[in-house]
Formats: sequence, C-alpha cells, structure tokens
Amino acid sequence: MTLPITSTNVTVYRLVNDMSDDTATPVYQVTASAVDAVIGREGGLEKLVGGDEEDIQARGDFPFDLDISNLDRVKDEVTGDVWDVMWTMKRTGLGLDHIEAGLRKVIGAARG
Repeated sequence: MTLPITSTNVTVYRLVNDMSDDTATPVYQVTASAVDAVIGREGGLEKLVGGDEEDIQARGDFPFDLDISNLDRVKDEVTGDVWDVMWTMKRTGLGLDHIEAGLRKVIGAARG
C-alpha cells in the first residue's frame, strides 16, 4: 500500500558490514529507492549539543511493505538530508497501514 499523501522520495541504505571492530568503516548498500514518504517534525526534537553541533530528531512515515529497520539510513532525495533510523513500528487501521520510524541526524561538530 502507498501512503495517501507524501512529501518526498527516499532511498533506504542498509549497513552490510560488521561494526564490532571500532576501526571499521561503515559500508551501506541500497535496499530501496524512489520510495514515497513523509519526513516531519511533529513531536521532533532539535537541540544544540555544544559548539556548532545540532542533534535533530524527526519522524518518518513509509509504505507498509517497505523493508526498513533500525541501523538503516534514509536519504531524502528532495533535500539531500541523510537520517539514521533509530526505531520502526508498523501501524495499521482505517486503511492507512504504514511504517512509522524515528529518525535522527547530527550536524556540525562539538567543541570542547
């Protein structure tokens, strides 16, 4: 099922390597592209962490059949923003079945 109203298209990236080694560089591969979605700030959190670093949280809504999970990344193809997926939850009812996800991105760097 597709979402009745969308505001963007996203590409979903999945982490494919073992990150148990602290020196490993993350490697991602595309698992889905041109996915209709909504990324919004309702209930989102934005805070200045320190220096020029911002920790931004938002919510994403995706089609019910999308293969997406925590540790994935989502790229908003309209804005170019890349978000880390923190959690996902399937939502059903009223014919509006979809996946809700918590998204997070950190911009800038803290100064110490």
